[in-house]
Amino acid sequence: MSLSLLHGETTIGINIDLTTYLASISQVIGDRTDLAFMLKSDKTALDGAAEYSVVEGASLVVNGNVVTAYITTFASLLVGTKYHIGLGIKYAGDLTYREIPLSAASDSIKFTQDVIRA
Repeated sequence: MSLSLLHGETTIGINIDLTTYLASISQVIGDRTDLAFMLKSDKTALDGAAEYSVVEGASLVVNGNVVTAYITTFASLLVGTKYHIGLGIKYAGDLTYREIPLSAASDSIKFTQDVIRA
C-alpha cells in the first residue's frame, strides 16, 4: 500500500527513519556529504526526468536519523498517479547515491484531490 497525500499540501512532510539502514552500513547521518529525494512515475527513468526532486535544504530536512521531505511544487505531479519514492545519501568517496531501501508501505505515493475548492 502506498502513502497518500492531498495534492497541493505543502505542510505535511514524508518522514523516513534511517536508523536501521545507517546501522546496517555502519554510518552516521552526520557524516553525509549529500542527500536527495525524488518522485518518479517510472522508476527506470533517469534522475533528471523525475517529476519531483530536491536536495537537502528547506524541503528536505534531517532531524536525528529521520529525514523529512516536503513537496513544495505540484506542477509535474498528477492526482491518482503512483510515484516511486527515492531517497539517496552520499558519504565521502561515494560517486553515486546510496539508495535507501524503503518498505512496501512507504516506497510509493499517490496524491488525492481535495474536495473544498475555495
